[in-house]
Amino acid sequence: MAIPRIIHQTYRGADVPEALRGGIAELRAMNPGWDYRFYDDDAVADFIRHEFPPQFHQAYGRINPVYGPARADFFRYLAVYRYGGVYLDLKSATARPLDESLRPDDDYVLSYWPNQRHQSMPGAGMHPLLLDRGFLRGEFQNWHVMAAPGHPLLRYVISMMLHCIQAHAGDPAVAGKPGVLMTTGPVMYTLALGRGLGAFPHRVADSHLDLGLRYSSVAGHERHFPGHYSTLTAPVVLAPGA
Repeated sequence: MAIPRIIHQTYRGADVPEALRGGIAELRAMNPGWDYRFYDDDAVADFIRHEFPPQFHQAYGRINPVYGPARADFFRYLAVYRYGGVYLDLKSATARPLDESLRPDDDYVLSYWPNQRHQSMPGAGMHPLLLDRGFLRGEFQNWHVMAAPGHPLLRYVISMMLHCIQAHAGDPAVAGKPGVLMTTGPVMYTLALGRGLGAFPHRVADSHLDLGLRYSSVAGHERHFPGHYSTLTAPVVLAPGA
């Protein structure tokens, strides 16, 4: 396949919450031919430091450490750009083997939320900014990233993310969940992808359900991530010198 058989996941430490371990075990068992790679915070920092120019690690360090999801966003784009494969949030899993969902000629696979009136999550990911920009299905999901290494669309994403980190530095208005969505998350991701979708190969699925992906392997996953970013009020990006 154009997309290598590599699964990337990350968590702040090796002490993964017990409630999530079953989903990870199920993911690995369902995809036995795939190379499973887990990264804690130290491994993420080492990866960025050794695989990218110094300004990338500097930008990563400017993300407020209390925003673990934003740092995970930063990592996922770089890991898939460098190595290719499939990134999945730690809470997420597969409902069927990835080999049954990915096609041999897939270069980059995107999906929307099942957010139409007749679907299971009406209105999910429908941000006014994206609707105003012509993204009538709202955001592309970024809890999974599935691409061949070096895919040019990820260059757009990484470039815009670095720009947003610089532009939002120390801004108290860029905080909490909305701040993450705009800086490293799916709003930024969707706007960046929009710049290159017409020029580079990709496939868009109607939703993650069509790709055999499960958004969460455990109900109420938020409670297993202390200090969830939706409750935070500090700036997402630290001010210079902070």
